[in-house]
Amino acid sequence: MLLSPSQKIDTTLGIILKASTFAIGFFTFLGSLIFVLYCLHLDYFPSGVSAGDSLIFVILAACFGVVYGLIVVCLLSVGVCITYCFNPFFKPLKSLYQKLPFPQPTNVSLEPFRFVKPNFIHLILFIFGIGFILGFSNQEWPLLFQLSTTVLMISLAWTLHQHNELKRYVLLNEPQTRINCFKLKKLNQIKYLLLGFIFIVPIIFGGIALNTLEGSMRLSNLQKKASYVLIQPPYSRFIPEKYQETDPQYMESGYTTFKDINVMLTGVGQKTIIQFYHNEGASAQPLEIPNDKIIIIPASK
Repeated sequence: MLLSPSQKIDTTLGIILKASTFAIGFFTFLGSLIFVLYCLHLDYFPSGVSAGDSLIFVILAACFGVVYGLIVVCLLSVGVCITYCFNPFFKPLKSLYQKLPFPQPTNVSLEPFRFVKPNFIHLILFIFGIGFILGFSNQEWPLLFQLSTTVLMISLAWTLHQHNELKRYVLLNEPQTRINCFKLKKLNQIKYLLLGFIFIVPIIFGGIALNTLEGSMRLSNLQKKASYVLIQPPYSRFIPEKYQETDPQYMESGYTTFKDINVMLTGVGQKTIIQFYHNEGASAQPLEIPNDKIIIIPASK
């Protein structure tokens, strides 16, 4: 049935509205989930959150989800660009398999497996993805290996997702029989399973989790590294003297100025979480400070 121009516009707007609603909800949920994981890592959860803070949290969660989604897409682009170079090796493997001395299936077409071909957007995001990998790995080879493995895993999942989408497209253009509807339902389940795998793996795979969490938190401005902080007593007495600024650039009456303090969480709830080290090589010491007792000044980059 042909649609009139006005009906086509209404249909297009409806699709855009549904897609936008889903995207906002998905990224808000994803950001909230990652924020909860980060709070569990800090062993702290914001208390005394007001209605205004709740609205700010929802906005931050949405922004946080978008930031994390951008990181995943960039890592995926790196994987797509790299794994595409593996395709020439699959055809010889098919020939080798066909020469093996055991019966070959006659009713199955053994086409060589092929990774997805990158497009122009993948090539652009590849550059940012390499930057994320180098930043997250922090020149640690084990972590770089884990990140590289993660990139390959989500690229494989994306290739399987694209093959699955091709099967869905074929079914959608065939008569909607009971068997085809059942197959389509299964393909839809596989689709969401693969997409969930792509977004979950970078956050749970070994040492990548903490780096991805903290990287996303910094990009969302909920965490600030190596900052100047002005703190009132009694909290200022708990910080080692080596962090105290002897000739402070920033001063305020009743406050003590410290430098190189990691601000782990701020902007949500009634307290700010900072972190410092008593001795070199010692474990990090977190400290909860009420927001009215601290002033944060991010160090210039």
